Amino acid sequence: MGGSGAPAILLGDFNFGPDQAADRAAEEALGAAGFVDVAAAVGNTEPTYPGDGNRYDRVYVRGGQGVGLTPMSARVDGTPEGRALSDHLLLATEVALKPRYSSPTELHAFEH
Repeated sequence: MGGSGAPAILLGDFNFGPDQAADRAAEEALGAAGFVDVAAAVGNTEPTYPGDGNRYDRVYVRGGQGVGLTPMSARVDGTPEGRALSDHLLLATEVALKPRYSSPTELHAFEH
């Protein structure tokens, strides 16, 4: 996915530990590929696993090919309803989808 240039949303339980060099390297590789951690971008990095207080669950976005994906919000739901199917807490994010144009010609072509 690193070299495709396509817009993408990547999400899941990454099990990134706070003090693991390999996990930091993986996060850096995602950043180098243009991915943005939605929760970190909006400043809400609450833990998603109550067992040890870590934030394992992540949503990453990357715009591309005329599409912008902008992190708007992230919240962690610790209610029993939010934990109905998992031992992790629910991570809900909002991302704005916006067309991006590199030139007025590209914008004009999109409008028609």
